[in-house]
Amino acid sequence: RRSSPPRASGGLAVLVYGVGKWSGARGRLIQQRVEEGPSDLAFGDNSGRIGVGEQKLLKRARALGRTVLVGSDPLRTATGVKRVACWGVVLEVPGGDDWNAGWGDRVIEALRQAGPTPTTFGSRVGLLTGIAQQIGVRLS
Repeated sequence: RRSSPPRASGGLAVLVYGVGKWSGARGRLIQQRVEEGPSDLAFGDNSGRIGVGEQKLLKRARALGRTVLVGSDPLRTATGVKRVACWGVVLEVPGGDDWNAGWGDRVIEALRQAGPTPTTFGSRVGLLTGIAQQIGVRLS
């Protein structure tokens, strides 16, 4: 049984970058979503993505005015855990960090209010660190 789609439950749908998901046949599906998908579908970049500059589908999404969210997605390596919260989105959330039952709804609304290019902080890992982390996670 499938769960309710994020929009039906008030959530925010985000297609998060992953090399296996964003290349080949699945990459063509992602490209279709970038070009023709629902206007409230967001796309996610992560700090461990290997490469120089912005990934081409993320760059295209941004050029089309689609929401691109960035964030740390640390790998389970010794250096990865040190990178938690190294890259992310700056939001003004009403009610601050009061983690009551409505907190998630307030964050989603703040993300929607931030528009397609929310303010960010931090940065991705460098190319060599990214490669080292990918090797490290496969060896662990």
